[in-house]
Amino acid sequence: MPRRFPLLTVPLSLTVLATLAGCGGEEPLSRAEYVKQADAICARTAARGRELGDVGDAGSVAELERITATRRRLAEQQLEELRALKAPGEIAETADDAYELQEGLLERFDEVIRAAKDKDSVKLQQIGTELVKVTEQSRAKIRAIGLKVCGAG
Repeated sequence: MPRRFPLLTVPLSLTVLATLAGCGGEEPLSRAEYVKQADAICARTAARGRELGDVGDAGSVAELERITATRRRLAEQQLEELRALKAPGEIAETADDAYELQEGLLERFDEVIRAAKDKDSVKLQQIGTELVKVTEQSRAKIRAIGLKVCGAG
């Protein structure tokens, strides 16, 4: 029977959905336009993430590493796009807080890859717990600025 990694399924899947994204310019967008652009990018990224399969269904360490590395690249790309998006002043601070939480999630992806390579199941469980906590904090910030798709779980 292949080895499964169920504790990582939820947090890593949520991370992809929780990450904000968009495209920006010099002037801040209106709140409605910011939400629209960010949610559209999140929807596209979530679709790409579903094509990868769930981390919890990884049948081997190599598969876990592959899926995690690909999900990390997706999350990092979203974060880069998010940082290029000019949030309107009334939500800019909350958006910045969400960006910082997302940076922490990217670091957790790296930890998952290292722990998988080391076959350290205790560390994987610990990281999974941390991912759930940070993801929930990020989702709260995202929902506070009105994002629906990005804040879904």
